[in-house]
Amino acid sequence: MPRFDNGSHDMLIQAGYVYDEVKDKYFSRDSPKWDSSDKIASGIRQGAWPSRTIEEFREQEKRWIETQWSSILAMQAK
Repeated sequence: MPRFDNGSHDMLIQAGYVYDEVKDKYFSRDSPKWDSSDKIASGIRQGAWPSRTIEEFREQEKRWIETQWSSILAMQAK
């Protein structure tokens, strides 16, 4: 499959394909970008903290602890 025009090529790259110039073909290497964002949203709904770095994970954990703590204090105030 020869290289497509720039618009189609960019769409294939976002869909997780990689273009190999030597073989003049596209190969599937990763999941589509829009699929990974759906998976992240699903993980958050399930109580997971999908993170790319440790710092991002710790920040999400800190926010979760603060929300849990505020809900505990609200239940005690009733």
